[in-house]
Amino acid sequence: MNLIKLIKDEYSDTSQEEEKHIQTNKKLPPNQENIKNMFLYWLTKTEYNYGKNNKAVSQFRPRYEFLIANNLITANRRSGGRYDSEDLHAFSFQLAEFQEREWFCESGIFLSALINFHSTLFEKQKYTLETGYLTKKLQFLGFAQKTGTITIQGDTGRDASREKTGGELFILGNTGPYFGVDSQGGISTAYNAEYNPGFRLQGGTLKIKSTKGQVCAHAEKGIVHIEERIEEIQIKCTSKYVQIYSENKLMYPR
Repeated sequence: MNLIKLIKDEYSDTSQEEEKHIQTNKKLPPNQENIKNMFLYWLTKTEYNYGKNNKAVSQFRPRYEFLIANNLITANRRSGGRYDSEDLHAFSFQLAEFQEREWFCESGIFLSALINFHSTLFEKQKYTLETGYLTKKLQFLGFAQKTGTITIQGDTGRDASREKTGGELFILGNTGPYFGVDSQGGISTAYNAEYNPGFRLQGGTLKIKSTKGQVCAHAEKGIVHIEERIEEIQIKCTSKYVQIYSENKLMYPR
């Protein structure tokens, strides 16, 4: 399966049904309106792809949705679209109106793509997203982060900090399962991780207050700091290149 061809085919297919979702009655500042329009197109495309049970899309998830978002953002900038960190922060307050959409929780992928694209153009940027007011938790926040500092004000869903290679991610709340999955670099911090933080960890540092169950299953390299004691935690790691600390004491390897 050719992933790039798949993306081009899907990206070029915009039906009238999809276009109507881009229409909005609420007037926003131009940059935020621009972000909202891109987001609605992306969300509708995501719903369409999963609605037709596209196995190819599922195979490459979440990388597929991320690349679709990146293509959309790139095309938008070439046509004059602009946004900055303040626009992203303001837009995060608009997310509540889309919570009833079927694939809303995947929106963390699109937000991550917006941040990654902007931070590539403008280094050492700081971004803040508000999620504490949402009733549904966004998944994949911090996906493929390369640089910059991202602060999430609230809880997140599963797979936060996935495939991260650099920068800093601060989750000022709890995070779902598989925090830092496939992460390769940078520093990611959260309060409590629901289950198996550091799953398939390949590098970088994770910092959490507490967790339950497994830690670092199939991890190859990296550092995990857990503030509280981890007597009931199952360390599922065999690599000598992984370090796990509890209460600032080295728990693995011994």
